[in-house]
Amino acid sequence: MCTGDNQTTAHAVADMLDIPRSKVMANVLPAEKASFVRQIQNRSSNTTPADGETTPSSNPPRPIVAFVGDGVDDSPALAAADVSIAMASGSDVATNSASFILLKSGLSTILQLVLLSRRVFNRARMNFG
Repeated sequence: MCTGDNQTTAHAVADMLDIPRSKVMANVLPAEKASFVRQIQNRSSNTTPADGETTPSSNPPRPIVAFVGDGVDDSPALAAADVSIAMASGSDVATNSASFILLKSGLSTILQLVLLSRRVFNRARMNFG
């Protein structure tokens, strides 16, 4: 979890979501959030097989990174992410940077977005594949 909130708030949210505190980054600045997104995106491209040789089939695909934000300070990370999700109650800058805008603030809404996206993608693949 990467947030600009203070550590106390970040740990309280992480505890509610069963995210280990060791996986929480608090007091993160906007540019650092974008850097964090890019770091995750590039994580698999830095791995090589045990024999040291790199082939297209040996590299796993690059992870798809989603970022959820609601404020002006989230805009750089939203722009850097593959999938950017903003809360409708957030700032105009965040909603303009987002691929998706959630009208409800519950975490289950993100799950619904993923499930709906999979259904749409599968339908398109069935129609054109």
